[in-house]
Amino acid sequence: GEQSMLLKLGLTGIRRRLADYLILFSGLIISSAIFYLFMSIATNEHFLKQNISISLVTQVFHFGVVLLTVIAIVYVWYAQSFLLQMRLQDYGMLLTFGARRSKIDQLIMIESFVIQFGSTIIGIIVGAVLTQFASGALAKMIDFKLTGLNVGSVTSVVTTLVIFFILALFCAITSIISIHRKPLTQII
Repeated sequence: GEQSMLLKLGLTGIRRRLADYLILFSGLIISSAIFYLFMSIATNEHFLKQNISISLVTQVFHFGVVLLTVIAIVYVWYAQSFLLQMRLQDYGMLLTFGARRSKIDQLIMIESFVIQFGSTIIGIIVGAVLTQFASGALAKMIDFKLTGLNVGSVTSVVTTLVIFFILALFCAITSIISIHRKPLTQII
């Protein structure tokens, strides 16, 4: 009933602004793919020990993960703000026609998680392919046989999913708070 109506409204909004969403979705995919690429190398102790003799390189990968987390936070925050601005008028119209703010909140959560979860799953797949390709290309360039690389690391998948889930949750909540602070006249 009501949940399916919210899902339909969310999907209709996405279809209407498909080009904007594709740009947003692509950026989120790239963000999660690069994050996953670094995670898959940084958390692969066996690979690092077998192939990298300099311990500083391991620290560089760990620093890269921290830096990419900060970059992901900024990008996901920007993407959520962009999404909110795109949909703000739609939310205002729904409120004008009698929708309760709690239903708008649910709609924001659904849209945020569908976009974020979908882009993160695709990003993990792209990241795994990039990890395999990049490591193979690097090994060829330096004429070195890499051993022990696991591009499908459970730790990398789970960490990427958790980080991007937390980011989606935080951004959705802040979007909801932002809408609640605005009077209806500012939303429309």
